[in-house]
Amino acid sequence: MKEIDVLCVGMCCLDVLIRGVDLHSPFTSESKHAESTMLSVGGDALNEARVLARLGDRVTLQCAVGRDAGAELIRTSVAESGADVSGVTAEMDTTPMNVIVIEPDGQRNFINTGLLAYGDYDPDPALLARARVVSLGSMMVPPLHRPDRVARIVRQAKEAGAIVCADCGGLSGNWRLSDFAEALAHLDFIFPNQDEALALTGAYTPEEAAEALYGYGVKNVVVKTGSRGCYLRNAQGGTVIPTYTHLPVVDTTGAGDNFAAGTIHALLEGKSPADACRFGNGVASVAIQVMGASTGVKSLAQVKEAIARFDQGLV
Repeated sequence: MKEIDVLCVGMCCLDVLIRGVDLHSPFTSESKHAESTMLSVGGDALNEARVLARLGDRVTLQCAVGRDAGAELIRTSVAESGADVSGVTAEMDTTPMNVIVIEPDGQRNFINTGLLAYGDYDPDPALLARARVVSLGSMMVPPLHRPDRVARIVRQAKEAGAIVCADCGGLSGNWRLSDFAEALAHLDFIFPNQDEALALTGAYTPEEAAEALYGYGVKNVVVKTGSRGCYLRNAQGGTVIPTYTHLPVVDTTGAGDNFAAGTIHALLEGKSPADACRFGNGVASVAIQVMGASTGVKSLAQVKEAIARFDQGLV
């Protein structure tokens, strides 16, 4: 029996979240007032790891940090969620940082530094054989931006019998989608959002983008469509899986990572891909009601209770 349920590989960083500040107009003095601010931790792999651990899964995080105080905040925050941080290694002088400006409707924009420094970080493959699921935080962006690196990780994980999932970012450098053909052909799930899917494939609709990615051999393509839910394409065909639309939205930061974590948790419980995506929608719906990328989900019991309320039309 494998001792790790999910190995999360990818990016981690510090998040500085700012809500309720007008950055569309010039400064009239040296400062502006914000409704609220928060120092937190983030990054796709880290967000997934924290949420999965709180849902009760045995999780190990594999990511790179700096040799600074920010790295200790990351290790402490992840460990407190119940995830294993033995795979968090110091590879840089400074831990990457992401400044997140949150709009009144919960949408957000990013200002980041240091994220491209992940380019020289090659994740250790030694943990792959120990995991039931290997989740690549954001394939196609550092540190998972090189096709040969991603193909090797996916190949080794599949040889070890793991389910391999990948969230997805925009292409880095001069790489093309076709350069990742070997990795895509062995993926069990891929989770791009709509903008990413359209940009990667050149398609005009989520359905067309999903079809293009499915054509590379991905067994289950899940295009996240924001407030509309997601579109699933697999051997059973294409399915629109709606989400909850009556909920207050505070912060959509990390919503996609929460969705991926919830979907992976449900897959480990034996749910079908469609039912797993429905649970992922529920987890994301809990997350967006709280400020922070991985702060909303506290436990599996909390999520199940919340989904029961959502299903009744309650907040």
